[in-house]
Amino acid sequence: MINTSVFYGSFIAITIISSLLILTSTVPLSRLLLLIVVYMMSAFIFILLDFYFLGLTYIIVYVGDNFA
Repeated sequence: MINTSVFYGSFIAITIISSLLILTSTVPLSRLLLLIVVYMMSAFIFILLDFYFLGLTYIIVYVGDNFA
């Protein structure tokens, strides 16, 4: 139980910290990379919560769009 909550909490903490760094960053490239991190962590959270379609959609649509 504790291991699962720490595991989920780490993904949530990385997502929140990255989203706050997007707001404070002035370099466009670092904003793009942080945005990719936020989308990937959100997708991992959805996959861990058994919402596979939504998690994979985040990865394919949003992260794939950033690389195009």
